[in-house]
Amino acid sequence: MNIILGVMASITTVFVWWRIYYFFRNPIRKPPQGEHLIVAPADGRIAYVKRVTCGEVPMAIKKRTTIALTEITARESSQEDGYLIGIFMGPFSVHRNRLPVSGQIVFCEHRNAPKNSSMVRMLTNLLLHRAPLEQDCAYVILNERLTVGVKTRSGAVVTATQIADAWVNRIVAWVSEGDTVWRGQQYGLIRLGSQVDTFIPASLVERITVHPGQRVRAGETVLAESPRPLGGKLCLRQATTEDGPALLTLMRQNPMVMDLTVFTDRSPDYFRLHRALAPSTAYLGENGGALPAAACSVFLLRGRLGDRLVPLVYGTDLTRNADSRSVRVLSAVISRSIAWSKEQDAELLFFVVNVANKRMMDVAERRWATRLASLQYVDIVPLKQAPMPKDIRIFSPSSDGELTAALDLINQHHLDDQLFDPWTLESFVDHATKMPNFGRDNVLCAARGGRLQAAAIWYEPSALSQVRLLDFDTKTALLSGAVRWLHASTGLLFRPPAKGEAIPTMHLRRYAAEEGMEEHLLNAICNLGMQRGARSVCCVTDLRRPLRCRQRLTFRYELALFAATETLDRRQWDEEKAVFFDVTYS
Repeated sequence: MNIILGVMASITTVFVWWRIYYFFRNPIRKPPQGEHLIVAPADGRIAYVKRVTCGEVPMAIKKRTTIALTEITARESSQEDGYLIGIFMGPFSVHRNRLPVSGQIVFCEHRNAPKNSSMVRMLTNLLLHRAPLEQDCAYVILNERLTVGVKTRSGAVVTATQIADAWVNRIVAWVSEGDTVWRGQQYGLIRLGSQVDTFIPASLVERITVHPGQRVRAGETVLAESPRPLGGKLCLRQATTEDGPALLTLMRQNPMVMDLTVFTDRSPDYFRLHRALAPSTAYLGENGGALPAAACSVFLLRGRLGDRLVPLVYGTDLTRNADSRSVRVLSAVISRSIAWSKEQDAELLFFVVNVANKRMMDVAERRWATRLASLQYVDIVPLKQAPMPKDIRIFSPSSDGELTAALDLINQHHLDDQLFDPWTLESFVDHATKMPNFGRDNVLCAARGGRLQAAAIWYEPSALSQVRLLDFDTKTALLSGAVRWLHASTGLLFRPPAKGEAIPTMHLRRYAAEEGMEEHLLNAICNLGMQRGARSVCCVTDLRRPLRCRQRLTFRYELALFAATETLDRRQWDEEKAVFFDVTYS
């Protein structure tokens, strides 16, 4: 009896895990490079590939030799030539659907059915390799369906039709008419087993690349190749506020992959940082796709170069769309950014690139940039409050004199650092008027024996942007799960952010500490971060001058500091000196 109960409990556990977690899993997918490629909208197996002529599909269903395309797409005007590709999703397939092409949604057609027929026949045909696979599968024309039409820049409309199974609760689509969408974008979900059919107009097809029975993955497997890019000719221009949503989407589709897969979310207003650090601008290259093919933001700053304080331009959000087949568009955006830096009389245009981003590293080193230094991004996780010695006083400046003393201590620490811009009381106040939620309360001081021995300037960047979590690697997922369980069971530590959530962050922008005070200063910053709900305290340091974090959970990532070769005068760059970089600008 106990064995039977154990088996039943195991089966129930497996079923619940499959139905609640595994069935609704949401893996990251990266579309293949090439604007001429049309990708699969669903995971599963190819059920059929049919040549459509004048809106008629050669398909043997219900004793008929052909059926009208409109019976599948639920569109009255489906009378054109093309190809119909059906993808059957089994019970173990990912059931989230993605769009096959970029463009604009021109219609969403839903058709109910009195009763949905079962798709067991298709599953049986696939298992027994019985051809044609659609034989006796009346559900193809009878069941409930929802068709989404995407108009490409060429004017042709590609449709994706979600077909419900007998056991389906409902079809879900998250797009509506008029939306601008991109290839591989997740747009819908069908609960339990089902099918998605894609109709591709003949004008967009040079070669079909799949065959019946083949396994495919949504957003990654190529269904067909177009004779020409679905985008148009390269256009380079300055971004406007109307480009904000497209730039936000571009950043979301090109995340940073480390222990965590994250992206910088500047929503709802991409240009908030630009206004805070004016003069600034953004350039984007377009080749006819729904999203820019590449983009870059540039900010005019000031910093030390050699022994002089000079205008500098910092480039960030350097992003290349995965749909872009060549780096030509990225190079064009960089060239325009270089021209802007010269217009501002800047003496250097520099970028910071994550070394793990092999593609961007390769493009930078081969084509337009010179590597100047190695930096380190330090991410401290404040797990608990650290005790502070009783003889150390932690405070924020309450007077101009205390603030000036803190700034002087920091300036002295970074005095010889390349790219460092020393702040006076006047420049600090000016910066505070531009940066939202920034002021003298963002300065933390540590004094011992009545003498100031350490100071730091911190910032909560949520007023400008957030780091949003997309995925974990295996090690970090296990660690996050353990911390989440401990927090839920005991209330200790904190609940780690889940996928899709923002990571509350505190930036350590600049700091200085006398011998023996650095650890106490970091403890004070982490304690403050915990009080304010931060799950991460971040800073960027020169790799030759690493931040020492004892007894702290710390993640470290190497960054490369690049300068646009065209703007670099090697005689002005002192390789022996450390480099300063403000993490908030990243």
